[in-house]
Amino acid sequence: MVLEIRAGVGSDRPNHKQDVGLVQLMLGGHEFTVTADGTFGVQTATALAGFQQSRLGFTDGFCDPCDVTYKMLRPEFTDSESILMRSSLLSLLDEATFGDVQSEELSPDGLGLIQTLAHGDGIARFYSHPTHGTWEVRGAILVRYMELGDAAGPLGMPISGERDHGFSGGRVSFFDHGRIVFEPAIGATETINPED
Repeated sequence: MVLEIRAGVGSDRPNHKQDVGLVQLMLGGHEFTVTADGTFGVQTATALAGFQQSRLGFTDGFCDPCDVTYKMLRPEFTDSESILMRSSLLSLLDEATFGDVQSEELSPDGLGLIQTLAHGDGIARFYSHPTHGTWEVRGAILVRYMELGDAAGPLGMPISGERDHGFSGGRVSFFDHGRIVFEPAIGATETINPED
């Protein structure tokens, strides 16, 4: 099992906080000094360049999903280790606290693992899958996702963690067949992509 990033990290890349934080943690695992704060700055750029030069013999300043830099950077994890790494990352970046595992089940296709963890007054669910990576769903987005049938519903498995949406304090999570957006004034609403 591998941990995935949703978009590129580095020069002229989207640099989503969770993606940058994950790359920072992995650089630290390769003995490059970097603070895991989710911000791509000089320290992270220098560490990424050092990793690329020492392991790949070149430096282009970015790390994209599925590119050679990310493949060399990421370690292999079990499903449970992937979930632990993702929850640790969120704890570092969002000051979110995740408690004990409350339940564990296989994904609908039997290839992945779904763990429910205590999170504040409620729960968060982590979905680890060999095709889609390891992502969390929580809060109002999780409530709507579960109303729609969770991973067995029309949205399928998560393909991203929560991300900022717009300037209103909204959040968005992407799934195999659509997305759920939470806007404070509206609540959580889904967009389901038509099947091909």
